[in-house]
Amino acid sequence: MPAQSDSHTHAIMPTRPILIRNHFQADDAYGDLLLIHEGVARAMEPALVQVLGPFRDDGRGGLIAAASAGDDACGYINATGDWLVAPDLDDAYTFSDDGLSRFRKNGLWGYMNLLGQCVIAPRHEAVSAFAHGLAAVKVSATAWRYIDLHGQFAFDGSFFNAGQFVANGLAAARLSEQDKTGYIGRDGQWIIAAQFDDALGFSVHGVAPAASAPDMFGLIDTAGNSIVPPRHDRIDQFNADGLAFCIQKGFTFGYLDASGKHVLKDQSCHLSTTMSCGIVKYGEKTFFKADGSELDTPYVYWERISPGTGLPSATDPLQRKLPPESMTAP
Repeated sequence: MPAQSDSHTHAIMPTRPILIRNHFQADDAYGDLLLIHEGVARAMEPALVQVLGPFRDDGRGGLIAAASAGDDACGYINATGDWLVAPDLDDAYTFSDDGLSRFRKNGLWGYMNLLGQCVIAPRHEAVSAFAHGLAAVKVSATAWRYIDLHGQFAFDGSFFNAGQFVANGLAAARLSEQDKTGYIGRDGQWIIAAQFDDALGFSVHGVAPAASAPDMFGLIDTAGNSIVPPRHDRIDQFNADGLAFCIQKGFTFGYLDASGKHVLKDQSCHLSTTMSCGIVKYGEKTFFKADGSELDTPYVYWERISPGTGLPSATDPLQRKLPPESMTAP
C-alpha cells in the first residue's frame, strides 16, 4: 500500500516578501518602499515607508507585519502588499511570541492579533509587549498592573516597575519608587524578596543581572543567590546568543556569558551595546564574533552619486567594511 502523505508535516511555508527602496520617485519625494512577492513588485497605496519588525505567520497560510506609511501613520500589511489594517494608527510594534502586537490609537494602547483583529481595545496610557501570556499596563502615574491575553487583570496588586515575565515564570518588579527590586511569580507573589537596587530579567540559563547598590552589578541565580560578585558598573539583559553587554570598573566595555566569564573584555566605548546573530560591531570597520574573535570581512568602496547626473562619482571614495548582513542573499 503506498504511503499516505501527512499534510501537517509537509505544510508549505508562506513566501516572505523582499523590500527595496523605490528609486522611481522624484528626488524630493518621500522614500517609500517597493514590496516584491513571488516575482511581482508592488508600490503600495498608501505608500509603505517602513516595516516595523519581521513578518509573522498568521496561522492561515499568510503573513502579517506592523508597518508605517509615515509619521503617526501605522497599520498592518500582508506579504502581497495589502494594508490589512489601514495606516490610521498612531504607532504599532512587532508581534511577540504570544501572537499579539501593541498599537496606539488616539493616544491609548491596545493589542492586535495575527489576523489584524483588535483583541484588546486601546484603553491604556502605556503597555509592554506580551511575554509568556502576561503584559504590564500602566494604570496610573506611578502604577502598573499585569493583564492576561484576554485583557483581564491577572492578579491583584500594582507595581512602580513591572518587568517582563520570562520562561522560568519570574519577573523583576518594584512596589514603589523608594522600594528595592525583587522577583514575582505569575500569581503576583514574591519569589525572590525585594533586596536589589536594580534587577533585570532572567536568561534561559537561569541567571539575571542584579545590582546590590548603584552601579554595582553582578549575576544571581533563580534563588536570588549571588553567582558573580557585584563588580560591574552595568550589565544589560542577556541576548539571544547568551551574552550580556557590560561595563567593567575602569570604564572598559565587553560581553560576559552566564558564568560571568568575559568573552569580550577591555574594549573602548566604540563597542556596540547590541549584538545580532552572534556579531557585534566595534567602531566603523571592525566586527567581533560571540567567541571574542574578530570577523574577517572584506573592504568595499562606497561611491557617491553626483547630484543632477545620478551617476557614480569617483571623488573621495569611502572605505568601509562590509557588514555581515550584507554578505548574504535576502
